[in-house]
Amino acid sequence: MVETRPLFANAAARWLAMVSVLVGVSPATFAVALTPPPNHIDTNANLKLFSGTDTVLVRDGFWSSGDSPPLTYGKAGATCTVTDAAGSPGDNATQVQGTSVCWVLQGPIPTDVRAWGARCDVTVVQSSNMAYDPVNNNVIVPTNSAVPTPTSGEFITVSQIGGPTIWTKGTDATWATRTSMVSAGGSGYQRGDLVAFEGNGPHGLFSQQIAIIVDTVKTVTVGSIVTTGIIDQWHFLWSGLYKTGSGNLPGSPMIVDTLHSYVAGGAAATGAQFTPDWAGWRLQNNQSLPAAGAGANYVVGDIITFNNASGCTATTCGIVYGSHYPSLIVETVDAGTGAVTSYDWLDYGSFSQLPADPLNLSLGTPHGSGTSFAFVADSVQWTRGPLATTINGTPTTSGG
Repeated sequence: MVETRPLFANAAARWLAMVSVLVGVSPATFAVALTPPPNHIDTNANLKLFSGTDTVLVRDGFWSSGDSPPLTYGKAGATCTVTDAAGSPGDNATQVQGTSVCWVLQGPIPTDVRAWGARCDVTVVQSSNMAYDPVNNNVIVPTNSAVPTPTSGEFITVSQIGGPTIWTKGTDATWATRTSMVSAGGSGYQRGDLVAFEGNGPHGLFSQQIAIIVDTVKTVTVGSIVTTGIIDQWHFLWSGLYKTGSGNLPGSPMIVDTLHSYVAGGAAATGAQFTPDWAGWRLQNNQSLPAAGAGANYVVGDIITFNNASGCTATTCGIVYGSHYPSLIVETVDAGTGAVTSYDWLDYGSFSQLPADPLNLSLGTPHGSGTSFAFVADSVQWTRGPLATTINGTPTTSGG
């Protein structure tokens, strides 16, 4: 049975009708004008869980209220049409997948990355009992230390760690600067100068020489002596790669190689020095394959990873930094044998010291059905370059 009531049966409707007549608009238009603002919800997680009848909501933050600009969302279909990186419905900014409903952003796409959940969530781990182990090149964290467990997609890192000159059990970790630097700014340089460096003593055997571009220079006055054109800030043009072998790493501090430099002031520019902080050894990208190809039964797209040979120790095979084992991807194979005929490097690797037999690399976890792999004998070359983790550097002396 359908119940019928006279028009304006309730007080709210009668009041709306009378006021609309007074202001000269229809009741429907006046009702729109009096529509209350949308309700607010504090976080993206609660927006996903919302099960009320609201068709429009304002999200006040992503992780917590106020941590990103407020955004207005309206109800749409049951499933969002865009997906995130994992392929799940919604990207948590333009579309948020809720409970059987997709909340669609009302307005322009936000330019603030916090709208997608970006945040600074660095956790500092402090312990007076942490110690550096120079044998294994790592930091010992006691079991009673409050080290958090990373969640999916997060990492716990301890950066800029260097070993003390004399280490004994229980000694606190020594925090090294771990930066390559222009250790003497010289004089007579100008912005835009290209300055190349060679070893002081052993010049080093390089496939790519260290070269920097001067960004700013400064003037220093000591008494009556004025020194101009001192390198103040700079950036790498090439961070350099030096080949393996006795004496192939350059002596430090490195001096200016005038034959490979271009400085506007010519001979008037002099005295700059560079002190490298070396990164790990890595494979150079020019290894050769046998004429018939390497290995067998590989297919295009296979990834081949090399690791330390079985039975290796830190002194015989080197320690890998950050699990950066060398790896490559197969590009072409022999149609009959599946031997690799061409490839491209994915990771050149990073070893704290050269393996005892740098010409022979062992295969890691096999991919697909491929077996065996070897480069041409004596073709494997390793290189080492300085740390290039900073863009600008400041000299530690005033030059001159």
